[in-house]
Amino acid sequence: IDTIYYTFTSTSGGCVSSVKTPITISARPRATFAISPTGCLDVLGTASFTSNVTVPGSSITGYSWQFESPSTTAATTSTLPNPMYNYSSDGSYTIKLTVTGANNCSFDTSLTRTFNRTPDLPSLTVSSVCENAPAFQIIERLPINGVNGTGVFTSFKNAIVNSTTGLYNPAIAGFGEDTVYYTFTSLGGCSSTVKTLIQLQEKPVSTIFTSPNLCLDSTLNILSSTLIS
Repeated sequence: IDTIYYTFTSTSGGCVSSVKTPITISARPRATFAISPTGCLDVLGTASFTSNVTVPGSSITGYSWQFESPSTTAATTSTLPNPMYNYSSDGSYTIKLTVTGANNCSFDTSLTRTFNRTPDLPSLTVSSVCENAPAFQIIERLPINGVNGTGVFTSFKNAIVNSTTGLYNPAIAGFGEDTVYYTFTSLGGCSSTVKTLIQLQEKPVSTIFTSPNLCLDSTLNILSSTLIS
């Protein structure tokens, strides 16, 4: 509480008069907030905001968030104490929080943060092939949430001969199973990996048997044998 005085002195006779009034000075709220996660957002771009607010001698009656300040549309604001918000595009955003106390005093604070989403990759599938099949290309799996970046292919048996195009050589892997991985890394450094198992069928092993000596105009008998494990 403070007191304001007003004193008036006349110019003619030097007479003086004073009035006073008390004034109550209310405390402003003080606010900070934290953002999580500190690293990459999930595939939906979800960020969580936690407020820390104090106001001496009063209480908080209102929260006003702007997640893409200065935008104030209904879709980019919230009145919750600890809201969540989904960022549909990677980039730098300014988040502003304004709090209001029961004494009608307000306080605002803001942070600028760069958000990057985790790539949301579709599943990776490859049909079974023969171990002696020609090299083939595995189709690139682009993120379905629109994240930009680059992807690379690898395989457990090192049968990927071009990591960018996904060219796979079954002859390198050989008979059995191999696992192919596709890892996509966004421009903001967030990555996601999908994998699939490839069944490599064994090639047949054939032999033929003939008589080592044959006379002209005679009949040749050929016997064949094929083995598949």
